[in-house]
Amino acid sequence: MTAITENKYSCIITSDCGNDSTISVTFITMPNVAFVTTYPSEGVNVDFGKNFTFTANATGTNLRYKWFKDGVEIPGATDPSYILINAKRSDQGSKYRVEVTGDCGTITSKDINVTVIGPASIDDESNAWMLNSKPNPNNGDMTIQYAVTKPGMTTLFIRDAIGREIARFNAGIMDIGNYEHAFSLQNVSSGLYYVTLQQAGQTITRSMTIIK
Repeated sequence: MTAITENKYSCIITSDCGNDSTISVTFITMPNVAFVTTYPSEGVNVDFGKNFTFTANATGTNLRYKWFKDGVEIPGATDPSYILINAKRSDQGSKYRVEVTGDCGTITSKDINVTVIGPASIDDESNAWMLNSKPNPNNGDMTIQYAVTKPGMTTLFIRDAIGREIARFNAGIMDIGNYEHAFSLQNVSSGLYYVTLQQAGQTITRSMTIIK
C-alpha cells in the first residue's frame, strides 16, 4: 500500500532592492485506489444452499463501497464484503461487481460470474432427470445424457472443483428430445467435477467424479 507522503518546498525571491520573500509549498501524495485481490476470470463456484462472501480488499484512503448484482446496485451493500446468502438455482449465472471510491478516484471491479454447484435439491428435483453422466464415477471417458424440453440454444460444459472450464459442447439450436454426448477427458486428474446444461434460458448443474 502506498502511504500518504508530504514534501515541503521553499522558494526565496530576491530583488535588486534587497527585499527577500519566501514562499513555502507543501505537496501531499495520496495513494491511488487499487484492488489487492481479484477473482478468477471464469468466476466462482458457490455451493447450493450455502453462503459465499465476496471481498473487495482494496487499498486507498477514505474508501466507500457499492456492490452490484447484474448491473443493479444492491441496497445497503456498502461494506468491503458482501455475503450471498443461501445460494439458489436462480443465482446461477448472476454477475457481481463492486465499485470503490476513495480520495483519489473510483475503481470498478470486473464482473464476478457465479456458478451454483452441488447435487439436485428440493428446488430443482423436477429438473434433475434432465442431466446425467454415465458412468459416474468414470475414468475420464463418459457419456452425458440430457433432455431438451424447449427448442433453443443448448450447451454442455464441464468445470473442475475450482470453477475452471475444461470442456464444452455447443450443440446449437436443439429440438425437444433426449440426447447424448460423449466426452473424453484424458488430461485431467482424479477429483470432483461439475457438468452443466444450459438450455433455453435454463441452467442445471450435476456433480460427477473422475478416478484415474
